[in-house]
Amino acid sequence: MNYLVKLRRCFQILGSLPIWKAEADEKAIRIERQNEQLLMQTGEQSRSFAQLAENVAQLQTCQQKQNARQEQLAAQIHELNLQHGYLDTQQQKYAKKNEDLFWLTLAECSGGKRRSMRQMQRDFFANLPKDDEAIKNVQIVIREILQGFAAICERNGLTYWLSCGTLLGAVRGSGFIPWDDDGDICMPRADFERFEQIIQDDPDFQLAYYYIVGYPDGPARMAKLQLRNAGFSVFLDIFPCDDTTCSMREAAEKEWWTARQTLRENLDAALHQAQMNPQFREAILSTAERQVVDPVFRQAADVCRAGDYVIWGRDLFNYNLSWMPKDWVFPLREITFEGLTVKCPNRAEDYLKLIYGDYYRLPYDIYGDIHSGAFGYGDIDTQKKIADYVNAHGA
Repeated sequence: MNYLVKLRRCFQILGSLPIWKAEADEKAIRIERQNEQLLMQTGEQSRSFAQLAENVAQLQTCQQKQNARQEQLAAQIHELNLQHGYLDTQQQKYAKKNEDLFWLTLAECSGGKRRSMRQMQRDFFANLPKDDEAIKNVQIVIREILQGFAAICERNGLTYWLSCGTLLGAVRGSGFIPWDDDGDICMPRADFERFEQIIQDDPDFQLAYYYIVGYPDGPARMAKLQLRNAGFSVFLDIFPCDDTTCSMREAAEKEWWTARQTLRENLDAALHQAQMNPQFREAILSTAERQVVDPVFRQAADVCRAGDYVIWGRDLFNYNLSWMPKDWVFPLREITFEGLTVKCPNRAEDYLKLIYGDYYRLPYDIYGDIHSGAFGYGDIDTQKKIADYVNAHGA
């Protein structure tokens, strides 16, 4: 019996073999297909990696070419800078030669009169033609202001001296540079502060303060002496001066620039808002600004109160260009300016060289009318007001 059961089981198993074989064959086919798909995917990935590697190689090649090009351009720029420097040097040499030829030709045309080069240059600048009628009227008013200012200083024992373009005109030609349209005066700060008090009650003159609060020149303050209630702004710039020593210079500059930075930070937000609101801007310019600016200038000036150097224009952004040895300024001496006898630095020539270099070189800014735009000198109505004033006062 058991034998028959086992035999029947064997026949059942043998009958199932074709089914199992078919299932195995089907599995084998599926596995083969999966292997083929994997091989295809592997091939695609290999091709992608190869393409990526090729792209990377191309990018590296491009980068190398770009680096080489940049090096080439840098070399070319360096070469151009060298050429520019050379050409600039040559241009300066030719300009100097042309100027020398100009002076030599002028000497030959002087009718045999023997003069030194410096005397010939002085005569040349002294005899330059005046500018147009508008600038001449401005200069007439400036002379009147300077005359009144000098008289006030004389009566009150105040110290002042000509500076910048006004001093240059006095030294070279005993008067205005023909195209200059303002006056430049320096005063020790203590004398300037006394002058501020004195001028408040003067019936003829008044001080106006112009503040520069924006970049790149601000903050800066300029004091301008002008006619009271004239209806136009013709002026003398007055630069308060401070004393210092070389050993104090670094500390003075640090204090000054710290104060300037603080002022800028305080005014930045207000100025931004002022651009949106003209009335608020006027409020800043007339009141709030002065309340902030004045203390900063005084704080910076307190660093230097005694020493062997004079700093003019500390209230300006470029004051650090103007450190003068005190013996270049004092004792003051007299000089003629448009027929007036006024004060000038003791060593005016050295003073001017520090500011302008060779101040007998032919100027590049002839007839520049520097302030005509800012203060309306180019405006016909303003020109008429100035001309009417000159005619009415018989100047």
